[in-house]
Amino acid sequence: MIVIWVAAILSGEAVGQASVLIPYRAHSASSALTPIANVSDGNPSTAWNSGGPAPAWIQLDLNRDVVPSRVRLYTEQYPPGNVSHNITGVLSNGATVNLGGYSGYMSNSVWLEINIPYSIPVRYLRITTSQSSSWVAWKDIEVVEGGDLKKNCGIETGPGIVGVGTEYQSKCTPDGRYFIFRDLSQQPYGAEVFSCQGVDIPPGWTLVSRSSASQTQCSNYDTATPLANRKIYTIRNNNLSPIKAEKPDAYDTVPLPSISSRPNPSSFTWPSDMREFYFNK
Repeated sequence: MIVIWVAAILSGEAVGQASVLIPYRAHSASSALTPIANVSDGNPSTAWNSGGPAPAWIQLDLNRDVVPSRVRLYTEQYPPGNVSHNITGVLSNGATVNLGGYSGYMSNSVWLEINIPYSIPVRYLRITTSQSSSWVAWKDIEVVEGGDLKKNCGIETGPGIVGVGTEYQSKCTPDGRYFIFRDLSQQPYGAEVFSCQGVDIPPGWTLVSRSSASQTQCSNYDTATPLANRKIYTIRNNNLSPIKAEKPDAYDTVPLPSISSRPNPSSFTWPSDMREFYFNK
């Protein structure tokens, strides 16, 4: 499995009003010298402490399948030093996917913010520390809502909506493409997501980069699709205030199918972590 480190932000500020936090409960941990519930009490004077050095982990139950866009971790790091943290998403069926991480120097009492650009609904988040200069501990953890996923036969997205994938559905004529969209309203400033759209992106969002591959979820795994059209884009939110998402009435809200095992690239549809080589394409 290829691990991709997603850009992290160090901040001394609390999360802005442009974000919607996902309620969760601290589910389990590798060990606990102090209660794991301390990470969700909003009190920076309390902390979950594993009671020992790395490796150690804590897992959060998001209570439902939900797409996160950012994880914020308030550090309990004394003495300061080099660390390595990784965030793993766990689907309801038990399948896992690496969502990002941070590796570098860390000090005490700062917010470590890790962006998650993937459009993947997960039930649990596990924060694993493989290296640390101190005992593994966190004062507070916040998870930022990443927006709902919708599906439609049409490509028309509307303000605040961006296409993130395709499936095949016979009801969608003429070519069977069933488009998957993500609601980007209420996203925090600086959030980055992967998109199938390099143009007509939501107001206030800018194009950061693009990559191409032999197959991507943006091309419906159609080998006849020209290579030049098989691209995944990274877009960034530069809005200081929330934007309103206007969703067409024709959108379908449908359950996202679960997967029982690591899928074969030739038959894989959804969900996807949108990394080009994750499925050995």
